[in-house]
Order: sequence, then structure tokens, then C-alpha cells
Amino acid sequence: MLAGLAVAVVRALDQGRPVTGGVLAFVGLAALLCPLADAAISRRSEFAADRFAADHGLAIQLVAALQAMDDPGRAADGWSWRLRASHPTSELRIRALLAATQASRA
Repeated sequence: MLAGLAVAVVRALDQGRPVTGGVLAFVGLAALLCPLADAAISRRSEFAADRFAADHGLAIQLVAALQAMDDPGRAADGWSWRLRASHPTSELRIRALLAATQASRA
């Protein structure tokens, strides 16, 4: 798909249609960046939900649930997978929950 888009942009520019090439390039960038932005927002929302649970005294229970559901192979999938993931890894969520619990005790 990326190669087809690149060919379309180059052909549009070669045929003297810079607006068409620009629109095609913009659509291609949007198709790439929108899912990444959506995943980043979703991960932030998960941390906010975890913080809400911690603020209401449920951090330890949530940590136990995350440990029970943890998939150890998931964290090793690489940076590309982590960039597109809609949820942070259980390890990151547990670390944030424990930090929030310690901060509320201090």
C-alpha cells in the first residue's frame, strides 16, 4: 500500500499536479498517524483509569488482577507493537499503580 501511494504521489507530481500529489501525501500521512495518535490517547486513558482506581483505594486489587492477566511474551513484542498498542503493558501499569500508592501514603 505504501509503495502504491508513493507511486501515485510521484506520478501526480510528474504530471504537473502538485495539489493532487499533496492531497495524496496528506491522506497517506493521516492514515499512518491517526491510529498512532488514537493508541497514545487510549494508553493515557488507561493510566487515568488506573489512577482513579488507586485514588479510591483499589490499587492493590488492580495490581493483583493485572498480575493474574499478565502475558509475559507481550512485553517482548518490540517497539513497533508497543507504539500501536491501545493499552500499556501490565508492567508499566503495575509500576504506576505502586508509585501512586506510595505517593498517597506519604
